[in-house]
Amino acid sequence: MRTAAGRLALLLALGHAAFALQATRVFLHLGPVPLLPTASRWHEIAAQVALGLSVFLGLLALRRSRRRDLAAIVALALAAPFVLDVFVTPLTRLVGLQAGRWIFVLATEAALVLLLRAGWGALAPVRLVPAGTSRWPGRLAALCAALLVALALGEGAARAAGLGERRYARPMLIVPGAERRVPLSEITLFRPLGESEEQTGLSGRWRPYLVLKGWYDRPAWSYFDASGCVDYVFNRYGLRDHDFELEKAEGEYRVLAIGDSFTFGIGVQLDDCWTEVLERGLAERQGRPVEVINAGFAAGFQPAHYESWLASDGIRLAPDVVAIGLCLNDLHVRVPLYAYEPPTWVTQPCGGCSALLNALQSAAAAPQGEPWKRPDYAQLVRDQPEQWKEVQDALSRTRALLAEQGIRLLVVPLPMVTGMGPDSPYAELLKMVSVFCEAEGIEHVDLVPRFEGQDERSLWVHPTDQHPNDRGHRLIAEGVLDYLSPP
Repeated sequence: MRTAAGRLALLLALGHAAFALQATRVFLHLGPVPLLPTASRWHEIAAQVALGLSVFLGLLALRRSRRRDLAAIVALALAAPFVLDVFVTPLTRLVGLQAGRWIFVLATEAALVLLLRAGWGALAPVRLVPAGTSRWPGRLAALCAALLVALALGEGAARAAGLGERRYARPMLIVPGAERRVPLSEITLFRPLGESEEQTGLSGRWRPYLVLKGWYDRPAWSYFDASGCVDYVFNRYGLRDHDFELEKAEGEYRVLAIGDSFTFGIGVQLDDCWTEVLERGLAERQGRPVEVINAGFAAGFQPAHYESWLASDGIRLAPDVVAIGLCLNDLHVRVPLYAYEPPTWVTQPCGGCSALLNALQSAAAAPQGEPWKRPDYAQLVRDQPEQWKEVQDALSRTRALLAEQGIRLLVVPLPMVTGMGPDSPYAELLKMVSVFCEAEGIEHVDLVPRFEGQDERSLWVHPTDQHPNDRGHRLIAEGVLDYLSPP
């Protein structure tokens, strides 16, 4: 490192990289798209000042050292993409984004090739091997070492600046034995195959004694096993429940819970499902045998499907109460689990282990479009009421069917555990369900007070999965327990 100017240029270039990655315009980000909440116009101004100084001092160092200052060459190599960004961004507005990308890539590669040649020349007088032997291996080793040092410094700077966070991988299902992985959303592919109702006792369920594992990337809760999994184990009837007898025992209080993923218990162990927590609570309060049957996903995931399964199978179980876990996306298929813009899934280089590569990937991403605007879900249902109307009709028919058998129907509207609070986008949907149930004389339980004031992230299965975790299931169970068996 031949000059103080060269060393200073290298430090300024590294500092500029950290600033620029936090600024509002990096590479071809054409608009004010902040990468971090702290990004502002002042970050960009500071980045451009650091850029100008690093380029000036780097060029000065090269001139004084007759193009043999390695520090200046590394500084200019780090600064080159950002320098080109300053000039290419305005040009991109004229020639279009795609053409601008090609101009940026080609110009950057040309600049780096020129700097690589300069670096090779700077290494020419360096003697890394004994005299009389070829200098090429030594030069190549020195060049590789310089690149490794530059990458290490960049990695350290990115980590120190809190950039390049490793994103979570998508939740997966693992099929034990084959260890085959499929996306968690494809769990319904494991519906029954081959076994008849006569063989298993119930229809429309899962394969008996099927075992699956739900895998999450770095989960936070203690109920996950050491490999980050929860077990999905099915009983002899193909239900996610412990084994039980079809015939209700004398004196037994039986609740049949039917619903979708919230009742099935996506992302929690069986003993943490609200059905199991409810079973233990009822047994303790009533002091008699209690069986709460988890029929989540047994008949699909819509109330119209529940109605037909209850008529063919549910009544045969002789429940005292049928509890329908009504998820708010039953009102309209476009009501999401997320109250926020859903996360985008990307494959990060090196598995996300490098903060520097992650930050560069984010910086080079395509410009964002219009900011996501949360729709008015209640208005969506009012404008397109067909699905909600089908649900209402199915619940009315189900109430009449169960009433003929002397079985209570309890609708359990399940709150989404995102966007909670007084301005929740789901509040009006819950009110719609409550108004309908009261008009039809259908029993229903209000779980919202149980969730008010809770930190919603403490109730999520995982940052990538906003289904309720064990705490969320416990809140659901406590609300149903207090309704069915007041303390």
